[in-house]
Amino acid sequence: MDWFVEFITGVGRFFLHPIFYLVVILSLIIGFNRVKQERRHFHIRIFDAVSEWKYAITNGLLPGLVLSLFTIGLGIVIPVGGIVLIATLTVVFSLTIRFRWLSPAFVIGLALLFSLSLPQWETGNHMVDTLLHDLSLIHPASFAALLAMLLATEAYLIMRNGSQLSSPRLERSRRGRIIGVHVVNRLWMIPMFVLLPGDAVTSVFDWWPLLSIGQESYALCLVPFSIGFYQKIKGSLPQESIFYTGRKVMALAVFMIVLAIVTYWMPLMGIATALLAMIGRELISIQHRVQDDDYLYFSRRGHGLVILGVIPKSPAEKMALQVGEIITKVNGVSVASVDEFYYSLQKNRAFAKLEVIDTNGELRLVQRALYDGEHHELGILFVDEEKTVDREQVG
Repeated sequence: MDWFVEFITGVGRFFLHPIFYLVVILSLIIGFNRVKQERRHFHIRIFDAVSEWKYAITNGLLPGLVLSLFTIGLGIVIPVGGIVLIATLTVVFSLTIRFRWLSPAFVIGLALLFSLSLPQWETGNHMVDTLLHDLSLIHPASFAALLAMLLATEAYLIMRNGSQLSSPRLERSRRGRIIGVHVVNRLWMIPMFVLLPGDAVTSVFDWWPLLSIGQESYALCLVPFSIGFYQKIKGSLPQESIFYTGRKVMALAVFMIVLAIVTYWMPLMGIATALLAMIGRELISIQHRVQDDDYLYFSRRGHGLVILGVIPKSPAEKMALQVGEIITKVNGVSVASVDEFYYSLQKNRAFAKLEVIDTNGELRLVQRALYDGEHHELGILFVDEEKTVDREQVG
C-alpha cells in the first residue's frame, strides 16, 4: 500500500516540475519556427507546428520506463539538490536556443562537476545552502551512471526517431550555388522515477511523504529529464547521417558505462567521466560537420532532379517517392530542371508517370492517376539553382 501511495504521489509531483512545461513550450517554439522557415523557403508547411510537441512527449515514455527500472533497481539515489541542479542547467542551456547543448553529456556532465565543487560554497540563504549541502550526499558514481544511461537513451532516440520531422531548407554553398539541406532540431522529454533520500527531502519540504525501505526512508519522484538534438545534413541522406550519429553516441555511452563502474570504486574518476563525456559528444558533432562538407547531396545533378522533400498526404507520398531519389523522366520526357518538370507534368493533368532512380541506384517506374482536389504539383520539393532562395518552388 505504501508503494502505491508513493507511486501516485510521485506521478503527481511530475506536473509540478517546471521542466515539464519548459519542454512543452520549447517544442512548440521549435515547431512554429520550423513552419516559418518552410514557408519562407517553399511557401508551404511540411509538417504541422505541433508535431514536435507530440513527439517530444510520446517518444520518451518507453525509455523513461526502462530507465526507471534501472535507477530504482541499482539503488541510484539523487537528493533534491541534485534534481534542482540538473533542472537549473537545463533551463540555462535552453535559453541559448541551441538544443544540442541539452545532450546529457553537457547537462549531467556539468552537474557531476558542480556536485564535486558547489557543496563548499555558502550563500547565507538557508534553502539554497541546504540544496548545496545535498550535493555532498551524491556519490559521483550516481551521476556518472545517470549520465551514461541518459546518453544511451539519447543515442537510442537519435537512431530510432531522430530523422522524424527532418525539415528541408535552402542555402547558398561556399561557391554561391543554391543547395538543399535537411535540418533536425529535436527535443525529447524522459519521465523517469528516481529515489530521493528522505532526510534530505524533509529538511527542505517537511510535508513530503516518504517510502520506507528497511531502515532507510526515500521519496519516489517522477522527474522529467530533457534531451536535445540538432543536426544539419547536406552531404548525405538524412536518415543515414542521423543514424550514423546515433551509433557514435551509443559507442560513447558504452564507454561512459565503463567509466561509471570505475567511478564507483574511484570517486575522483567522476571528473574524468564528465569531461570525457562532454569532449566526446562535441567531437562527434565536429566530425559530422567536417565530413558533411565533403559532398553536396541535394544539389543539381547532370541529369534528373533530386527530391529534397515530400509533403505528407500528397500524391508524391502516395506514390512512395522518397527523399534523395532522382526523377529522370516525367511522362516520357527527360527533366533536368524544375521548369522542365512543370512543363512535362502539365502534358497530362490526369496522369503522372515518373522514371525514378532510387537511393540504391536502381531505376524504377512510378505512375498514378491524379484526381481533382489533390495537390496539383504532386507535393515534391526540389532545389532550383536558377531561382533565389525565397522563390524556390514546390514541384
